[in-house]
This record gives sequence, structure tokens and C-alpha cells, in this order.
Amino acid sequence: MSIYIFSILANFLLNPLALIATLMIPIANLCSNLGYSATIGGYSMIMGFNQALFPYEIAPLMLVYGFGYLKLTHLIKVMVFRVVAGIIFMKVVTYPYWLYIGLLDK
Repeated sequence: MSIYIFSILANFLLNPLALIATLMIPIANLCSNLGYSATIGGYSMIMGFNQALFPYEIAPLMLVYGFGYLKLTHLIKVMVFRVVAGIIFMKVVTYPYWLYIGLLDK
């Protein structure tokens, strides 16, 4: 869960492709050193990079916002709901599923 939250926060600094290129190997090594599967770190990072708050983080939203079809206040309200729903989904669905299929066994 901490990798997921870190990925959401890191998404404000760089775009997802740059973050994957720079952080995927250190996160995989960190997970391996802690006794977890490196796959879990990758899955958590990619799911976290999918969460965005501002239109500059997702190209289609930036295009629609740039042409003036969306107000920034409306877009941020929807994106905050999306981030909160993603965190709840990660805790309620994804984490128990990973436990069930054995990805989080040490």
C-alpha cells in the first residue's frame, strides 16, 4: 500500500513512463529485499501511476481541458473521487485478492 501511495505522489513530479523507467528496478529490489515478490511492487506502482489529479498528468484530459470543454474545478472533483475510489479498491479488493492467490506470502 505504501508503494501505491508513493506512486500517486510521485506522479506529480514526472509522467508515468519516466517514473517506471527510473523507479521500477529500485522498487522491485526493495520488495525482494523485504521478502515479497517483485511483481507486487510493479503492480502497485502501475496502479498508482494510473491515478491522477490534474489534467496535465493524462494526455486526453489535457487535450479536452485545453480546448475548454471542461472546467478545472469539475475535473478535480471527479479526479479526487477517482483517487479515493482507487485507494479503497486497493484496500478492499486488490490486497485480499493478492493474499488469496499467494502473491503476498513471505
